[in-house]
This record gives sequence, C-alpha cells and structure tokens, in this order.
Amino acid sequence: MSKVFETLGPKDQLEVDTSSLDDAPCEAGPPPGVEATTPADSDVAHYAIRQVAAFADLDDTHVERLVSDARVGLVPPGRVLYREGEPVRAFYVLLEGAAQLTRRWAGESLPVAHAARGEAAGLCDAVCGAGHLYSARTLTETMVLEVPQRALSNLLSSEPAIDRAVREHFRARLLKRFLHTPLFDGCGPESRAQLKGRFEERVLEPGDSLVKPGQVMSLALLPLSGTLLLDFRSRPGQSSFPEPLGPGLFVLVASALQGVPAQMHLYADARCTVMLADLRALLGPSMGPSRLTDWVCRLPPHAQALCPGTWAAPALDF
Repeated sequence: MSKVFETLGPKDQLEVDTSSLDDAPCEAGPPPGVEATTPADSDVAHYAIRQVAAFADLDDTHVERLVSDARVGLVPPGRVLYREGEPVRAFYVLLEGAAQLTRRWAGESLPVAHAARGEAAGLCDAVCGAGHLYSARTLTETMVLEVPQRALSNLLSSEPAIDRAVREHFRARLLKRFLHTPLFDGCGPESRAQLKGRFEERVLEPGDSLVKPGQVMSLALLPLSGTLLLDFRSRPGQSSFPEPLGPGLFVLVASALQGVPAQMHLYADARCTVMLADLRALLGPSMGPSRLTDWVCRLPPHAQALCPGTWAAPALDF
C-alpha cells in the first residue's frame, strides 16, 4: 500500500487556523482544480473511498468502477478546488489535510463546512447533478483523490439501489442539520426522530407550484435537486426577478403563522425533488401570530427574509 496511508488511522480532528482564509474570495488566484495528478494506487483509492460514509457499504466491484480512472494530487494551502456554480467534473476525497466549503449568501462568502481526512468535498454536488453548490479551498497542504464525475454518474445510473442509498445519506444529513437549528432547541433525540418522520419527499415537474399568491401556507422546504423559483411582486404589474432556491438551503413559508395570505409564487423551474413538512406541525400547534416574534428570533443562522412571511437559510455543516 502506498506511503500515503502508512500513518492513516482513525480520522484526525485537525486544528486549523482559518481566520486568514474565511473572508478571502474564492474568485482570486489560479484556475480551480488540481494542477498535477498521477494515477491513483488501487489500494489507496479503495481504502479512501471506503472512508466516505456514503460509500462505506459498497462492494469491491462497485468501488473499482468509481476509482478506475481516479488520480491523486498534492494541493497547496489556499488553493481553490472548485467554485460555486461551475459544472461538476469530479469530487475529491481528502487523503491528508483539510478544506473549507463556502457559499455565497447575502453578499458574502459564508463558511458552511470543513472537510478533513477521509471525507469528500464536492460529492453532494456531484450527486445532485447540477453545478457546484459550494466553493472549496484547501486550508493546509492537502493530498486528494480526484474521482471523475462520469464514474459516479455511471455507477448511480446503473445501480438503482446504490443511487437510493447515497441520496438517502444526504437526505438524512440535511434533515439532521435542519432539526438541530435553533428552531428546535430543547428537542431531544426522540422528538427529533418524530419530527423527521413528518417530512415527505415530492418530485415536482417544471411549472408545478408549491405556493401561489393568496394561499395561506405553512411549509418547511428542503430542496434536494433542481431549482425552485420564488416570484415576489410587491405591487401589481411590477417587474419580477425570480429568486432561485436550490439544494443546500432551508426554505420556510410562514404566512399561516402570520395569519395573512402569501404574496409570492413558489414553483419548480425544472424537474426537482424536495422534502417538505407542515411548519406549524413541526413547531407545535400553539405557534401562531401571537408568538411570531419568538419564532423569528429562533430562525436558523444567517436566515434572510425573501419576502413577507418567507425566509431561507443555508444548511451549515452540510
């Protein structure tokens, strides 16, 4: 086995000083990616893939299909692996080092997660099948296993059971992050498990509506794939610039809690999948206009009002 893994035991918790990197724009510097790579050692590649939680149960044949064209590269600190919005061409398993994931939100670059040794950066983006949801930048000198997107797409498209298992892994992670926001402070494990069961998954076709103007709604939405559009016009006849809402966001529609009709149209731009639940049922039947101030104070971190009664927030540590 390659020397890369001679000292690889349980995943280390790296203590990394990120203060100098948190606000540095990912747009600066050389083009993203790994400049110089070599074909991956088979033993190293197999071992690395099995450290990724979403792939822990793959058999050797399926792992080989993922890594047959994988490559290894050493990346200097501060290097951008990929940028938010760019097409996904690969995901990266960290063999050594650490990386920070950021998302553009409310005019700033917001750190949403760190990836350490044995974890994957860009995998969720690759599974969703659109552009990168986040930007990723190395925090230290980092060795990565670069796995082509086409290898993952071919595996998932030909193995429905694996596709379902991988997507369920990310669904569970997203729900976990949502149910650990301040909205649910005080809930124990059993309560959160019950709340998780109140979500349903729904596939929307282009043009399908979730909320129409005038409806009184109470929804928690977690987009999984595709894009929703939020069309808000404060005055009749006003020009509209719909707000796109995609995976990695929590969307809360609370016109029912305010006791007023919705003033926007929320619909699918293309075929997409969402998890949704009745927000009032999640928060409790006593939640209503009289407690709205308390509720707003417990919105997820970095929540932004998109229009009256509707908020969105990035899923942190996703």
